[in-house]
Amino acid sequence: MTRVQLQFHADPAELPALAEGWMRDHGLHGVVQRISPDFLVRPVAVDDVRDAARGARWICLRREPIAVAGDSPAAFLAHNPGCLVVDIGPRTDEGLRESAVSADTDDRATLKLWRGLVNALRAGTHAGATVVNPATGARGPWPRSRHTPGAHDLAAAGVPMLAAAGWNRYEFDDLAG
Repeated sequence: MTRVQLQFHADPAELPALAEGWMRDHGLHGVVQRISPDFLVRPVAVDDVRDAARGARWICLRREPIAVAGDSPAAFLAHNPGCLVVDIGPRTDEGLRESAVSADTDDRATLKLWRGLVNALRAGTHAGATVVNPATGARGPWPRSRHTPGAHDLAAAGVPMLAAAGWNRYEFDDLAG
């Protein structure tokens, strides 16, 4: 399997609009998934993605129809190979967690499409951050860190940018100064 992946910070409101555009432009099928407190998968039409994604953790897209099967994210993906998963990093009182877009596939046409979408997303983001460990004060450059315009605005307004998991924080290079 070939993996396509991009981690980045995004305002959670940006990602349903992104998925909607991809569904519309490429005729993709979609579901939204809630992971907690209970696993739930709900098919969505292109015009319903933004509303359906409220409270969702994942938006999954697929070229083929999606089987609403499985009782966990792993089981769902086993029934739906080649899904492009938009993992929506949550915004809480602590800050904004990283989001990600990822897929595993061996299908050449699907791989080409997913790479194209991820590359277009990458081109629309800013690059570069300093990672800070708040417990120790250690700092280090992370040039591969990416963020959308919405995350940029949130960071500029003082919302902490957090790693996908753990306690590290990101300070965007384009806001340093």
